Amino acid sequence: QLVDGVQRQYGMDTGVLRRYWLRDLNAQPSSSAAPREIASNWLKAHASELGLSAAALDQNLELAYGKESPSGTHFRWNQVVNGVPVYRSEIVVKVNKRGQVSSVQNNLKPSIAVATARVRGREDR
Repeated sequence: QLVDGVQRQYGMDTGVLRRYWLRDLNAQPSSSAAPREIASNWLKAHASELGLSAAALDQNLELAYGKESPSGTHFRWNQVVNGVPVYRSEIVVKVNKRGQVSSVQNNLKPSIAVATARVRGREDR
């Protein structure tokens, strides 16, 4: 089902947005902003739908790369919790040449907690 020219797929286990495809380019506005800014703003705007906190995006996601292709720019963020990378947990956002988020692949683990403790070294003694 298309809503505003976008097809969305939600996880049955979590209810979070897992896949996003822009099917009608004329249904969404274009932007002249830098692709990374467009992708970052999209993540902030859709954080709750992705199972994330908009306020904590900088602590929970680390940009792994931004790569240009003939169809646009792809950005991949890896999920981290308390500075610890979460295995196979990333989100890829593609911004097309018109300045629109054209696809999102979300493999983040919402509500994950990682128990961490400070390790005492010689300098702590």
